[in-house]
Amino acid sequence: MKKLIAVVIATVFVISTAYAAPTGKPIGGSKHDFSTGYVGAEGTYTAVNKCNTCHAPHKAKRNSPLWRLNNPDANVTWTMWNGSNTGQALTSGLNNGYISVQDFTASSSGLCMGCHDGATAMNDTSGVKMRAAYNGNWGRDLKASHPVAKVVVFGIDGWQANLPQGNSASLSNVELETGGSVGCTSCHSMHSSDSARPMLQRKGEMCMSCHDK
Repeated sequence: MKKLIAVVIATVFVISTAYAAPTGKPIGGSKHDFSTGYVGAEGTYTAVNKCNTCHAPHKAKRNSPLWRLNNPDANVTWTMWNGSNTGQALTSGLNNGYISVQDFTASSSGLCMGCHDGATAMNDTSGVKMRAAYNGNWGRDLKASHPVAKVVVFGIDGWQANLPQGNSASLSNVELETGGSVGCTSCHSMHSSDSARPMLQRKGEMCMSCHDK
């Protein structure tokens, strides 16, 4: 009987842990809460609830994470940081250590850029786009930002041996995106950010998860 009780308790613990609420900042009242309305470039968009700007419980464009929006346009120029004034234009294949433009726009970064490129409608039916003057409108020229879409070169001088080791050392929860590339969600998370930090940043010393300096 005692063994049965112990098994039941352990099962309840595992289930409750698996379905634990996200620990990041709540969407309600944040800049991503459009249930109170958002004035964009083409008008005002108001969501039905706090989640449905990004997610759709039915007929989602992607089953995971039940994503409502189309991917941003891959058939335009996307330019990333590469240490030069010209930047690195993404192409249709792996190029100079950068993933393809198709993989980038379909990645987790693409989910973010579906609004933050300032050109893709924030909701497929509203047609409202992010205001050009808003500081969250990054556009498609990202050469002045931390390099995204670039494959992380772990194991060489100045870099961690791997991400698990880096996360352990930095007490962080940094993630990589498609093809082992760094992306928006490597350092930012809508649902597992550090609730005490701004800009939906992840936990710990994020830079040290990849860079061994």
